[in-house]
Amino acid sequence: GSSYLSLNEWDFLMVTIIIIGGIIIISDFLYKFDVYDSGIEEGVIAGLFGGFASIFGKIGIPILINEYSIHWTFIALILAQIVSFFLFQKGLHSGKMEKVVSVFTGMAIVLPIFVGILFFGEELYLLNFLVIMLILLGSWLLTKRYSSLIM
Repeated sequence: GSSYLSLNEWDFLMVTIIIIGGIIIISDFLYKFDVYDSGIEEGVIAGLFGGFASIFGKIGIPILINEYSIHWTFIALILAQIVSFFLFQKGLHSGKMEKVVSVFTGMAIVLPIFVGILFFGEELYLLNFLVIMLILLGSWLLTKRYSSLIM
């Protein structure tokens, strides 16, 4: 499929509001019930914002390149990346690195795929699925290997 999404502006704004609302609800649940170890909450939320930034990139960057104009999605991409970075750093500071990095990577990869399938009609082919699984497995193995070196 094309990396440039032709989508009604209001529809995409509604998708944005739904996803941000979902992230806020997930964040509230994770912090309120202290579901995971310290740092994992920040890894999950940072990964969601990082994945969300890549969704904005599919729309904002082609507009920036093709039309030389700043679209609101490009500004949202930058803001989502900033939030993701700070939460990721906070998670690394308060939790174990191998857990935070694995969760962050998983969320940052999985969210754009599911949003693309649910809202933008993208298809998930077997090859794409295998590549995603290899990336997640590689991330997990690298963080395990790195954490054993620094322990």
